[in-house]
Amino acid sequence: MKVKVMAVPFDAASRDFDDRALQAFLQNKRVVRFSDHLLESPAGSYMCVTFSYEDSAAPSPSERADRPAAGAEGSGARNGAPAADGNNGDAGAKRAPTPPPSHLSPAQQAVFSKMRRWRFSRAQRLNVPPYEICTNLELEQMVVELPRTAADLVAAKWMDADRAARHAADIVAELGRAAGAARPAGAAAAS
Repeated sequence: MKVKVMAVPFDAASRDFDDRALQAFLQNKRVVRFSDHLLESPAGSYMCVTFSYEDSAAPSPSERADRPAAGAEGSGARNGAPAADGNNGDAGAKRAPTPPPSHLSPAQQAVFSKMRRWRFSRAQRLNVPPYEICTNLELEQMVVELPRTAADLVAAKWMDADRAARHAADIVAELGRAAGAARPAGAAAAS
């Protein structure tokens, strides 16, 4: 198994990630596992993609039929619109939703999934990509730590003050609802 890290640049003019180099590299590769993180710097925004992969032979005709057309799976939201499944790929791409991180407990995985669906819905209402509300990594950290106030989000360095002003109060409220719903009956009284 091999590992590759790529930085996929965001093109502000088209409001899209230029993933052509990534797509070209992935030809004839079988991705075993991947993660992506938004990286913002003075030079621009990038989606850092880390993946484990195996070289594979050319796909069979049946595999090609199951696979989206080249360019159909992107790293970022196409034209700023989040995907129908809450992932940051194309709305028309046929792929399974990214599962919650496996190191989370089952209850945390349930909260993570609920929060991703909430983030997707909010992103649609605001017409922004989901990562502008919070990244998957930030969401994962929030699910583990369960901050109780917007100030907790800023203090933990999960959000800058600008994003916190726009989203933190709603994130904390929804996180409380999602975490409360994920607890088994009687767990709230025990804590």
